Amino acid sequence: MGWGNIYSRRAKVFTLAMIIYIDYKYMSSRADVLPSAFISNLKQLQDSLPPCPFEEVCHTIEKELGKSTKELFLDFDENPLATASIAQVHRATLIDGQKVVVKVQHEDIKKIILEDLKDAKSIVDWIAWAEPQYNFSPMIDEWCKEAP
Repeated sequence: MGWGNIYSRRAKVFTLAMIIYIDYKYMSSRADVLPSAFISNLKQLQDSLPPCPFEEVCHTIEKELGKSTKELFLDFDENPLATASIAQVHRATLIDGQKVVVKVQHEDIKKIILEDLKDAKSIVDWIAWAEPQYNFSPMIDEWCKEAP
């Protein structure tokens, strides 16, 4: 097996690990569904994700607001104050001089969460078919509506 295959497999494992990591971070915010002992352990994941590249942040702002960071802000701190699974937060100064904090949602996070919920729904539907008393489909449907 060549190095290319090894790196390719490791990249797939890393991608899967990041998806699982993000899913668990989302689940840690669902105290209405999971037991408190589970939530308290998962909460450790909420604010420890590495930041997205600044270029991606600028691209997201321009895509969503139709203007570049240079057009919208006098100053925009490249280093985030915090980074979590769904978004990261930056200090900025508006054109009028007002200091603000800007929360920028990670690119494609909604798509990733919805794909994962779709996969979860397939499993939940199968469980409900096998054991009708365990029908969690309405819960998954609600989560899909609430996705960021």
